[in-house]
Amino acid sequence: MKNQTYYCLLFFLLAFFIFIPHIQCENKIDSLKKQLQLSSNDTVKINLQLELANVFGWNDASKMIKYATDARVAAEKSNYTKGVFYAYQILAMARYVTGEYDKGLADAKMAYRIANKEKQNEWKISILNTIGLLYQQLRKYKESIEYFEEIISLQKNNPNADLSSTYNNIANSYMSMNLFEKSMQYRNKALTIRKNKNNISGIADCYNDIGENFLLNNEIDSAIFYFKNCYKIKEEINDEEMLSLSALNLGKALIKKKRFAEAERYLNIALFYANKIGSKSYKLNTFNYLAIIANKQFNYKYEAELLNEIIRLKEDLLNEESVKQMNRLHSEFETEKKELKITQLLKEKQQQQIIAYEKEKRNKLIGFFLTAGVLLLSSFLLILNNRFRITKKQKVEIEKQKQIAEQKQKETLDSIYYAKRIQNCMLPNEKHLQKKINELKKAHNSI
Repeated sequence: MKNQTYYCLLFFLLAFFIFIPHIQCENKIDSLKKQLQLSSNDTVKINLQLELANVFGWNDASKMIKYATDARVAAEKSNYTKGVFYAYQILAMARYVTGEYDKGLADAKMAYRIANKEKQNEWKISILNTIGLLYQQLRKYKESIEYFEEIISLQKNNPNADLSSTYNNIANSYMSMNLFEKSMQYRNKALTIRKNKNNISGIADCYNDIGENFLLNNEIDSAIFYFKNCYKIKEEINDEEMLSLSALNLGKALIKKKRFAEAERYLNIALFYANKIGSKSYKLNTFNYLAIIANKQFNYKYEAELLNEIIRLKEDLLNEESVKQMNRLHSEFETEKKELKITQLLKEKQQQQIIAYEKEKRNKLIGFFLTAGVLLLSSFLLILNNRFRITKKQKVEIEKQKQIAEQKQKETLDSIYYAKRIQNCMLPNEKHLQKKINELKKAHNSI
């Protein structure tokens, strides 16, 4: 009866710690969605979409992509650079979750270009880490190291910078290249920083990472030492995920030393915490190593049971991956549809801008020619008016000169007429003189 009461209590406590955070997360999502519907401010809406994408996070990458894409489109439309940067960063992280590392890298590099253009070192540092992690997944370890080292370069003048995670990421790249000595240099740098900061959980993480380094380099005793140190600290602070991982790593290392009973004990602990946190991948790995121990101990019945569990888990993971793939494809279809619509709208807007520009250009040209015509006509009329005034003035002057000439001519004629009258008065007239001349001619002829 006591056992029954104990297990009921344990069940309710487990349900409380699993479901209460889930309900809180759902409440936050509902709250953000309501705010998004009610908001009319573009910047506020974009920030709400980004926050929603972050809330969905690793649990629902398709929704993460949807909200981040909506935010990016809206931010680009309203020229909200910060929103565009964070949208690309979230998209890159979502692609990391979905395994679309090439697409994630393209998004991350878009964010990196924006950070460079805006000269925002904080933005650069955050996106450089994402780029490095994506290169690791693409197995381009040298490239990943270049981006992690750029973080160190940007932080060299910052005495408060915590570069332990960056050193660990560089160590992971060197470890994947089987350069264990180089990897250990960076593991120790990370460990030193965390010890100086008294970061207990971080120190334990470093112990686990160093243990993995030794395990891959086949230094099993050293690996077991560091895995046990990690496990001890994580047990003290009740970090269930890392308890499952460090116990799993201990099981692997102990199998190599053929310490099967001890390995099985730690693997069962790993399985307990894997069930508690709901990690199917940890469960799958644990079952694999338990099956190896069962086989070594000739416990074929238990091995068969474990293999059945492995098959079932693989099918579950495959189904989940198929659902994720379907959701991802649906999300990509919706994204592509939206982007196609946006492209069409942008083309239409561009065409309208071209038409408006051509119309404005034509109107300006017409205005220019009209202005030029008016100016030309005005100049012509001015010239004509000026010419008319000159001609009129000349005409008046000629008329005046003509009057003067006529007056002088009249005066001259009057003088002539006057002289002639005087002459006529003083001399005989012409007929009389002719008569006298004729008489004289006759007198002469008669002689």
